[in-house]
Amino acid sequence: MKRMNKNIEIEYKLLLTKEQYDMLKPLFKGPAYQQTNYYFDTKEEKLRLARITLRVRLKDDHYEFTLKRSGAVGLDEFNENISKEDFLHLIHNEEIDSEILELLKEYHITLKDLCQIYTLQTYRYDLPYKNGLLSLDKSEYLGVTDYEIEYEVTKTENAIEDFNAFLKTANVTYVENCKGKRHRLCDVLYGTPQ
Repeated sequence: MKRMNKNIEIEYKLLLTKEQYDMLKPLFKGPAYQQTNYYFDTKEEKLRLARITLRVRLKDDHYEFTLKRSGAVGLDEFNENISKEDFLHLIHNEEIDSEILELLKEYHITLKDLCQIYTLQTYRYDLPYKNGLLSLDKSEYLGVTDYEIEYEVTKTENAIEDFNAFLKTANVTYVENCKGKRHRLCDVLYGTPQ
């Protein structure tokens, strides 16, 4: 069986205007990299309704299978490295060796129930900062382009203060998390806020 990693994702995220994005971009050194998220759900949208994200992320010819669900603090995130062949098998509902697929059985969902519903393309810049990592994103999906900054940390102490100190450059203040990428995509796809 594939080796699944579990971690707790604690992140602060904020939607930006194009102007705010352009103001912050020079602070991020190095080129952007591209990642593509392929989201899965059932035809009845059981995962979305349970606020679970199931995706495969492609970055630099590397495929990562991820399940995210609410945890005691932040999100519980389960990750498995998979091959391109495994990804193609998932798309066609063909069995692969996966602990994440075993986790889905807790929700009475099997591989045969899944379909790859939508795709989201992100161009990301990363910057190590204080006790975490800042990511500046430009995402494209369903004819929409949006801009976001995320601050992922391993502990919450001083995280919001540190994030707001960085955001002063663009005259932005973090108050609360914006919706995640999958939720924003679903707002456009289904025409209703989640």
